Formats: sequence, C-alpha cells, structure tokens
Amino acid sequence: MPSYVFTYRQPKDQPLNMEAADEWFKWFDEIGEHITVPGSAVSTARQLGNVDGSQRVSGFTVISARDLDHAAELAQGCPAIRQGFGLEVGELLEIPAAA
Repeated sequence: MPSYVFTYRQPKDQPLNMEAADEWFKWFDEIGEHITVPGSAVSTARQLGNVDGSQRVSGFTVISARDLDHAAELAQGCPAIRQGFGLEVGELLEIPAAA
C-alpha cells in the first residue's frame, strides 16, 4: 500500500494548543491501523525559500492508504481542520537506494 504524509499547518503566530491533545489522540486512535510513522508535533519552525509566510508546519504523520483519495478521506477527521487550521496530504515516493 502506498504511503502518505500528513503535514499539519497552523497560523505562524499561534503556539501549539496542548489542551487539544486529547482530541488529537482520539483521532490517532481512529486511524491507528493506517499510521506507519506516528510523527511528531513541531514546536518552532523556520521558513526558507518560497513558502506562504502566514502558516507554519506544526507536525506530521505518515500513513498507508489505498490511494490519495483514501488518504484524504482519513484526513477529514483531523482536529486541525475542526480547529480552523489545515493540513496537506502528499504521496511519498519510494526512492531506490544508490548502488
């Protein structure tokens, strides 16, 4: 099954809301069978190059799903969306190791 990364986004000037942790743990439990790399929250970030300066990455998770539509369906329950933030879903490429 292909792998996908969820990158969570929030306004750049907003700190992580640790009071919402229970909501996140509940969602992780719901999609748990698909999680392959639990990932982590990101406490601080620096942006380089051409990125939207109004938001920053706040965490990531790697999952397995049938296809991009299935991954997006799993992402719909993400607390970031309910909290008015966002996330990106991207398919990870398998890159063969150099010989």
